[in-house]
Amino acid sequence: MRELRLRSSDEALAEIERLERVAERLSIEGSWSLGQVLAHCAQSIDYSIDGYPSARSALFRATVGRLAMRAFLRRGYLSHDVVAPIPGAPPLEPLSPTEGFSRLRAALARFAAFEGELAPHFAYGRVNKAEYDALHAMHLADHLSRVATG
Repeated sequence: MRELRLRSSDEALAEIERLERVAERLSIEGSWSLGQVLAHCAQSIDYSIDGYPSARSALFRATVGRLAMRAFLRRGYLSHDVVAPIPGAPPLEPLSPTEGFSRLRAALARFAAFEGELAPHFAYGRVNKAEYDALHAMHLADHLSRVATG
């Protein structure tokens, strides 16, 4: 596993471009394919706009969730169960890496262009755009840390 730190959508896009150039040589640890991992990250970005299908309790979001989010933002990276689906999200369909990269790029572009009120995060509660930008990048980095070129 490699150590990857991403703190913004711009850094995430640069890493996506780098990986796309060597896509045929990529492998990923875990039970999800690279296409599914990229789709999962896109799904999370889309849910920050459209709303998550389910959420932790209001008490969890106001306490443990907020503390975790603040800790992740302060240290600049997050770690989580990388095979856990987003609560309530439909199962991930098999996707090629090309389809996954395309879906992730579309989600990042949509997020960048979005100017409305963002949906509360299922675990962190209310999150502003700058925080979401960093959290989405860190989420992607945690998953892409398991990508190897070989």
